[in-house]
Amino acid sequence: MKNNILLLLSLVIVITGCSLFDDDGPKDPRDYTWTIDTLYYPGALQTNMNKIWASSPEDVYVIGHSSVLSGSMWHYNGRSWISVPIIELYGGPILNTNYSLNDIYGFSKYDVWVVGRKSVRKKRSDGSYYYDRDGAFIIHYNGVEWKEIEAPGMKTMYSINGISRNNLWLGTSDGKIFSYNGIDFRLHELPVDTPEVNRQWIEGIVGGKDKNVFVLLGNNLTNYFNESRTHLLKYNGEWTVIDTVTYPRTDMWLSPKGTLFIGGYNLRKYTGNDWEIVDSYPKTLGSNAIFGLSENYLFSAGVKYKDDHYYGKIPYYNGKVWTEILQKEIKDVIFMDVWVNKNVVFVIGITNSEYPSKTLVIKGE
Repeated sequence: MKNNILLLLSLVIVITGCSLFDDDGPKDPRDYTWTIDTLYYPGALQTNMNKIWASSPEDVYVIGHSSVLSGSMWHYNGRSWISVPIIELYGGPILNTNYSLNDIYGFSKYDVWVVGRKSVRKKRSDGSYYYDRDGAFIIHYNGVEWKEIEAPGMKTMYSINGISRNNLWLGTSDGKIFSYNGIDFRLHELPVDTPEVNRQWIEGIVGGKDKNVFVLLGNNLTNYFNESRTHLLKYNGEWTVIDTVTYPRTDMWLSPKGTLFIGGYNLRKYTGNDWEIVDSYPKTLGSNAIFGLSENYLFSAGVKYKDDHYYGKIPYYNGKVWTEILQKEIKDVIFMDVWVNKNVVFVIGITNSEYPSKTLVIKGE
């Protein structure tokens, strides 16, 4: 078993300002002190984490892809980051397989779900065997150990979200939606006619306390990304198509009041009747992820492309205007996801200027 690896503290940024926030409310982001940690698993050409989930600032998970089958999940305990072993080869509890992780969601520190892909051994008609690398991989943490949830016949899982552990929703690489009641999976038929698509997939899922579920279904008409469409669907006992657009959308966040924010080339919100472009969002930024506490306390994992370089930025929304709260943009990093509570924000990004590529965790508190 390889040793778990800790990180390098590389940068501290301080932002000061006059706080207008209540003592019991969320902290003013202008008062944050920022630190950056680097996640890298030795020997890996890629340690690329793209999703984050936390039950608290002392219980944070990031997941993604590592080229050496370890270092695909990391856990932060409030002091340091530790690589979480998944398969037996590296000291984990899951049978050895080639795997990658795509999404994470949880309901408490004792109830965490992760999905992705794994290799599945299959038999050809001539009796020989091969490995299909597009099988569903679902693992669950009960506060003690990780266990695999078998999902035979399903393709790679791209997305997971839910309302409770007995009301989970999962999306696959071939555009299928499944609900899971803790025992059985149910396949849902989506009311989208896609006879001419080259490929389709579930881009994202988000569920609300009112049991509404929103799904982003992406598809390509050809092999070219710029000929893609995204369908936004809603489920509240039956499926309806809310919108279809010809530009890619990347992430969703549902506010406690039920307003749906959706990122991509710009930032939009849906209040139940119509879409509204958030005009104050910086025009030069895309948004790979959105997360907040309310519609007046919202953060984006922003990315800007300029002069052949990507720049990571963190826009913050106070209910009236978006403000880029990092005084110095971070070059050659693509921000992927964000998590926040009233005292701290975590943003994860992938370096893209050289190999090995690593993950940066930017923390403001």
